[in-house]
Amino acid sequence: MTMTVPAATLLTRVRDHAARRPSAQACVFAADGTDHRELTYAQLDATTLAIAAGLRSRLSPGDRALLLVPEGQDFVPAFLGCLRAGVV
Repeated sequence: MTMTVPAATLLTRVRDHAARRPSAQACVFAADGTDHRELTYAQLDATTLAIAAGLRSRLSPGDRALLLVPEGQDFVPAFLGCLRAGVV
């Protein structure tokens, strides 16, 4: 017998964690093994929301965007912001 689990998107999971565990560590970016920056779920959710709002003011859902950010700490919020705005 197979059990199906309700589908949850990555954004749903981030928002859920931000609501339930806002200070929990969501991402850690280690540049050289010693220097690193952490993002909590609350920070990731807030940054993602702000990026999505900025994108929505310029683009419509389904429009395309090109992420020109260096790998690391800026990519994850930018990618999630695109998803949240409905931008491909």
